[in-house]
Amino acid sequence: MFKSGDNVEVPAARKGIVREPPSGAVVVTSRAAANTSGTALDADLIDKLMRLAALRLEAQERELLKDNLQKIVHLIDTMQSADTDGVEPLDHPLDGVQPLRPDRVTEAVDRERFQQIAPEVRDGLYLVPRVVE
Repeated sequence: MFKSGDNVEVPAARKGIVREPPSGAVVVTSRAAANTSGTALDADLIDKLMRLAALRLEAQERELLKDNLQKIVHLIDTMQSADTDGVEPLDHPLDGVQPLRPDRVTEAVDRERFQQIAPEVRDGLYLVPRVVE
């Protein structure tokens, strides 16, 4: 796993702002990177994640959590292995255009009429019962 101060090479397509994780943060990198240090998602890391998330899990739930986290890390590895050189970033996968209408007032609100039927009004404002004590 990466430790604070490690140099990490960022692919050209992903260069930009890189922030240092907060002190004491758990950084789960790719499974390949985690396996190089021999400490993939082990019991200590699961304990630390549970403590940070304020979770209490039974042994069976811990194993399920570990398996799910490993699947997530594997999915991220798979996605990061895709060659994205020369691919422009998208804000949406479809080239749809949202038709916009002109921003015009189409109806008028008759404030006085609505306030006449309101249970309680003062100085042009609607008064409502207090709900927070």
